[in-house]
Amino acid sequence: MNRAYPLLLRACGAQSEAVRAAWSAWQASIDLDTLDGDSFHVLPLLYRRLEAAQVDDPLMPKLAGIARYHWVQAQIHGRAFADTLDLLQPFEPLIVYGAGLTDDLVNMGQQRRLWVRTGDSRRVLDALYAAGWKPRWHLTLSAEAQIIAKRLRHDRGYVLDVCWAANRAPAWNAAQWKAARTSDGRRWFSPLDAVVFAALDEAVHGADSLIPLAHLVEKIGQLGGLDFDAVQSRAAEWGAPQTLERSLALLANLQITPPFEDANIHQA
Repeated sequence: MNRAYPLLLRACGAQSEAVRAAWSAWQASIDLDTLDGDSFHVLPLLYRRLEAAQVDDPLMPKLAGIARYHWVQAQIHGRAFADTLDLLQPFEPLIVYGAGLTDDLVNMGQQRRLWVRTGDSRRVLDALYAAGWKPRWHLTLSAEAQIIAKRLRHDRGYVLDVCWAANRAPAWNAAQWKAARTSDGRRWFSPLDAVVFAALDEAVHGADSLIPLAHLVEKIGQLGGLDFDAVQSRAAEWGAPQTLERSLALLANLQITPPFEDANIHQA
């Protein structure tokens, strides 16, 4: 792993005063003007964390400008994503990550990922192919939980991942859609499902990949104080308890302690 990545992740996921220490250490280890692409896509989350911690630093205006740039890009790409969601409305897809349509700050202008019911995957893909999307690759995102991801690319250059769980009963899908957040006809993963999915995504990419780890840190931060037992129980329902435990142990080794109540997380 890039030696600066753990410091950046700590600054994004640390609690209270630890944010300031992690920010100082990361800042001393990098040159913001020559930052690698993955780190650049995590800066909006870093800026939000520093702002919340009331960090006063000469670089804050520059970070604010970078965060604004990412937001503008997300709004531009979000229009195309919204058109795709309108096309798929009969299938009621859940938004996992979506340019301009989620609260996510990590890689906000680039990532588009949808979750569909087990029985709808073929029809959803056919509808997208008819609208000009073309298949790029097919991936088993998690053998443990039987999660499938299909990446598509549009002629206009946009990329979209369509994901689903194989061999699941209708009742399992129904529980997901019941728990989903809804607004203006759109549907998003519940916070618990979002954390489990982020752990699965991190596991398939490996510990050296910054973006999936940053997504996991961000999703845990969005839970709003839910206890560890609730997250662990949801992971078991997904069929992915070991993946969650491994991901949380990895964060612990990076000195990032999720703010779960009564968490029993040990370093591996």
